[in-house]
Amino acid sequence: MAELTLTDSQRAVIEHQGGAMLVSAAAGSGKTFVLVQRLLRMICDETAPANVDDFLIITFTKAAAAELRAKIRDAISELLVSRPNDRHLRNQLTRIYLADISTVHAFCGELLRDYAYLLDISSDFIIAENLEAMNLRQKALDSVLEAAYAAQESDAEAAAMLRAFAPLRDDTKLREYLLKLQDKLSCHAYPEEWAEDCRNALQIEKAADVSETVWGAYLLEETRRTLREQAEMIEKAYKVIECTPDLQKYETTFSKDLEMLGALAEKKSWDELCAACPVSFGSLSQVRNPSAKAEKDYVQAVRKSMKERVNKALKPYLRSSEELLADMRRMRPALCGLINTALAFDKAYLKLKRGSRLMDYSDLEHETIRLLTGGVKGGRTEVAGEIAGRYREIM
Repeated sequence: MAELTLTDSQRAVIEHQGGAMLVSAAAGSGKTFVLVQRLLRMICDETAPANVDDFLIITFTKAAAAELRAKIRDAISELLVSRPNDRHLRNQLTRIYLADISTVHAFCGELLRDYAYLLDISSDFIIAENLEAMNLRQKALDSVLEAAYAAQESDAEAAAMLRAFAPLRDDTKLREYLLKLQDKLSCHAYPEEWAEDCRNALQIEKAADVSETVWGAYLLEETRRTLREQAEMIEKAYKVIECTPDLQKYETTFSKDLEMLGALAEKKSWDELCAACPVSFGSLSQVRNPSAKAEKDYVQAVRKSMKERVNKALKPYLRSSEELLADMRRMRPALCGLINTALAFDKAYLKLKRGSRLMDYSDLEHETIRLLTGGVKGGRTEVAGEIAGRYREIM
């Protein structure tokens, strides 16, 4: 019965073999259904039938994991109605309770408790409550800021950071930046490597144009994308004008808009765009009492939106590369000090958590990565091979 409801795309996912697969689909489109059917197909394979606990099945919440386990159990039960003598299939109803169906963090937690002795962490760690974690985090932040204030005379980068972000010892903004930066660090598998990449990105001594920096290159590409998108919208409106006699007076202005947007999108550097800014948009001619009011309202709304979006996208280009690069070079020591302090903050927070046998969700991820890779990007420990050997597939 399930087969009758499958689309070609769903069937392709269920039957795929021999490698990694990424499925992207909207909410309510049947991802869980497809996962269950894929699992059933492998359990019922006549050549090499799998057991349901041969798989690691990961989802996002405890409720979703419980629901998924129930759906797999119900699907097996439904299949047993038509195959009552299938002992292998009946056995799966028992094994479903042995299957690793959990959240990422629950899976990481189980691994860490089993292999804590290899990581020099306590196997009876506790997941930190929000308030408890917040208090420890604040304590760690206080300690690294005290150290930064004390190190001003010997640490030029710390001194630059405090001058830039904590004038007159008001470190409210600095604290905010450090909290955000530590959040970013915790989102990366290898925080110190990411921090080093950030430091390297600040090496812009040889840059002659802002587009030669990572931020300038990103902004320039985003600006070009916006300009191309707005050109497409203006072109659609222009076609409406061509087909609407009452709006012929708009043709010249919209034609100039298209030409300007196309020219701006072709600019290759920051300074080329800077030289073209600010841009000037002509006014639309008066069109009184048109019979095609809906068309008039549409093309006017498109143009108004285009002007707002283009002006916003071009706002950064009101300053030249020379000015911006000078600012960036001047800020480099302060930003490096910010990165250094955020790393120290992260380590101080980790030390406080370990002293209290606490872990937060980020710790579960990072310690599991360390367990599986040995802390080496692309690495694979003996334990990783052992764990991988438990599973036929990860879903």
